Amino acid sequence: MPAIDLLRVTIERAERHIHDLNIAHNLFFASNPHEVATKIDPNTGEHIFYLAKADDVPLTLAAIVGDVLHNLRSTLDNLA
Repeated sequence: MPAIDLLRVTIERAERHIHDLNIAHNLFFASNPHEVATKIDPNTGEHIFYLAKADDVPLTLAAIVGDVLHNLRSTLDNLA
């Protein structure tokens, strides 16, 4: 197999991981993983915004990002 074909396959695999990442990202944000709330400071009367809910980012998202980066870095290594 010519080296250029290996590079193309690696890039295509990275693109597939990016597609999977977009799906996982959209599913995570569709679950409303965080919520902002407000309250009024009794001393100043100012509105205070705070994060009332913050779900952990699923480890699968981190794993997919790692796969994308690995494939792209491998492509660069092979080019060098």
